[in-house]
Amino acid sequence: MLAKCRCGLRTCGALLLLFGIIGTIVGMVNVFATETGDSAVLGVKAQALSKEADHIAFAKDMHIPHRACLALIGTQNHLEEITMRVQHLNKMQNFKFDHRYLVFDTRGVQVSPQMQSIADELVRENSVDTWTTVDYSPSYKLSVNRTAEWNDSIATRQSSGHGVSFDDAQTDDVQLAFYFAIDKCAAHGSPYVAIFQLDQILYSAPNVSWVEDAIDVLERNQDLVLVSPAFPGFESRKLRQRPTTRPIAKANSGQLYGSVEAEDTTCQHPYTLPGRAILLSTKRYRKLPPRNSVKEHRCGGQLVRGKPCRSIPYVRSCGGMRTWEAALECVICNGERLQQGSLKDWHRAWSQHAPLTSVRHDLSKLRADIASIERGQYPAMMGPEYHGVSDFLILAG
Repeated sequence: MLAKCRCGLRTCGALLLLFGIIGTIVGMVNVFATETGDSAVLGVKAQALSKEADHIAFAKDMHIPHRACLALIGTQNHLEEITMRVQHLNKMQNFKFDHRYLVFDTRGVQVSPQMQSIADELVRENSVDTWTTVDYSPSYKLSVNRTAEWNDSIATRQSSGHGVSFDDAQTDDVQLAFYFAIDKCAAHGSPYVAIFQLDQILYSAPNVSWVEDAIDVLERNQDLVLVSPAFPGFESRKLRQRPTTRPIAKANSGQLYGSVEAEDTTCQHPYTLPGRAILLSTKRYRKLPPRNSVKEHRCGGQLVRGKPCRSIPYVRSCGGMRTWEAALECVICNGERLQQGSLKDWHRAWSQHAPLTSVRHDLSKLRADIASIERGQYPAMMGPEYHGVSDFLILAG
């Protein structure tokens, strides 16, 4: 075998180590069979050990650097915050990206001179590599619509907030910026894309990269489409069981493998809405089916438009005039083999939603809070929403 190993000493060493691990597992199975003499139990034990060996074999080669692209999405509003927000989110990634995009969603309106000046300066200081605006041309929207399958015949109304419903909420903001950002990163050849809206705050402990952690989990779990960073108090979040038109069956076990703790959060609406901070596999995202081919079986309550939830075949399709995040979460939840997950150890890295400020004194406080967070300060409150910082420092393991 050594004579055929032409990929370098490190690769050969890794292969020898892997074969050694598998040999140890086989030995454990033989000992177990000798001691028990129970062939039925042996079969179950061997199957479990074999599955674990598969995940060991799938582990990443630590000598090969991972590749990913960063997309920071913002608007022309609150221009005075953009520089601070971009610098903070770039600094806390602790990851060398292939490319870093600052994507402005102007809804097709021309960029203001002030906005252009701010973006150019962020490129000059190396906070991002490129800034761009979302393509609202008819040809681009038509190309996206082949997958998103918006239905222009549906009367639209403005969505009232993040994750209002998965029943029948329509919106005139389909979050074209997310489709565009993923397309830009995919065109750059990046296998993964980290997406952050600028109204997020991020903390990473020294020498910790949540992106590396998320890539590790994605590479070890083939049905996983995306991973989110943890938020403070992630383990204490309260989940609401939703009625369904029929059980949503999944072909996978619901367990995630990785060198760090991660949890399968599929269908845990609204925590699974991916529009604020995620790492996404571009290859697996591209393989997702057209949105209208997947049906939503979760109901917001026992009645759907006056009919009992269990009496209807499905609530609606995952397409139509829905936000990017609502459509994607719907496809993953209702797909037979699809999963999404979240990192669990928020002491390593965490993210919270920190809405853009409206007055000058709020901006000054936010600047001071960001400096405290970057030094390792605890958030004031647990949960996905930001409410300031506490007096305690995070001690990462």
